[in-house]
Amino acid sequence: MAGVDVANSVLYELREPFQLAFEQYSPLHTLLKSKGKVSTEKARFIESGVMGGSSAQATGIYNGVGTLNTTRVEQSHNYQVGPHRLVSAIAIPKSEMLLTSGRAATVPLVKKYPQAHIAGLANDFDAYFFTGISPGFSVQTSELQGWNHLNGQRTSAKGVLGVANGLFRFEAPASQTVAFQNLARSSSYYWYNGYAESASAAVVSAVVKKQQRVAGRFAMPQKGGSKGPDVIFCDDDTYAVFEERKDSQIRLTKVQQVTDETGNPAVSEIAINNAKLMAAQNLDITKFTGAAASGICMGLTTADMQWDWIQAPTMSDFDDRVANEDNVIAKYEMMGTFWFKRLTTHFTVVGTARS
Repeated sequence: MAGVDVANSVLYELREPFQLAFEQYSPLHTLLKSKGKVSTEKARFIESGVMGGSSAQATGIYNGVGTLNTTRVEQSHNYQVGPHRLVSAIAIPKSEMLLTSGRAATVPLVKKYPQAHIAGLANDFDAYFFTGISPGFSVQTSELQGWNHLNGQRTSAKGVLGVANGLFRFEAPASQTVAFQNLARSSSYYWYNGYAESASAAVVSAVVKKQQRVAGRFAMPQKGGSKGPDVIFCDDDTYAVFEERKDSQIRLTKVQQVTDETGNPAVSEIAINNAKLMAAQNLDITKFTGAAASGICMGLTTADMQWDWIQAPTMSDFDDRVANEDNVIAKYEMMGTFWFKRLTTHFTVVGTARS
């Protein structure tokens, strides 16, 4: 069909922008890519471990003789995360193709359907990352449950290895037991997230800074690496609390210039020590319960996060081979794993929008 040939000719030129659209509409993916934390490593699943302490004990030698303690204590605990595959069939009604003529008329047609789907898909993914719930523009929550997210109040029963529970548990470290990445949480081997609750707006800055310091101590920075949490996502109400206070100790002139130069307050940031505080559009506190519904900050150490694409977002050519559908169809497909190397370098503070 000539229309398909023209559509694929247009798609050839638009394919790269379409594939990049997932990043453009997803701040998380853009952030990780800028930090070099997006890779194309391939494996059936990610497996690594955390050390709960030393596997050996030293012996003091005081009189020139002594027996060394050769007992080995098992301190390694492994976590595992499996990949998830997502595929979309993007259809253009054949009747619309027949009503267009020539390449110029086909360009907006090819743009319309894939672009709308990919934009909705990225927005759904971004919302799912923060809340564990998708608004369903292009994909429902149940279809995204093969990937990790941040809301520990949400669970998945889809069976993908290591993604049954969200990252942040809203309870003290000693009380955290629910597994994450197929490893039970425990303070004995440092597999837990930082947590605190703010009583009011007057103390929220101090509480967030303290948790940032605590998480930073676990970061063990290496040459060229992160020194701890470098981005803190919060809801709009919490961001307004920080913005209203205009605390000179946390607000930097350079950061204010982001707003001044772009003229868009939606892209402004507040610097808290070495981290950027950012209002996340899709961090909807109505999706949380308890104190988290009164405001939330999520501090992340991007050096301890990784996105591995087994198949990066890819769009196929349009095809006209489905006998019972009067459409031409292209597939937009991806497969990957989103995982966390450590938990103690990430923290959450709730109740941050209280007056």
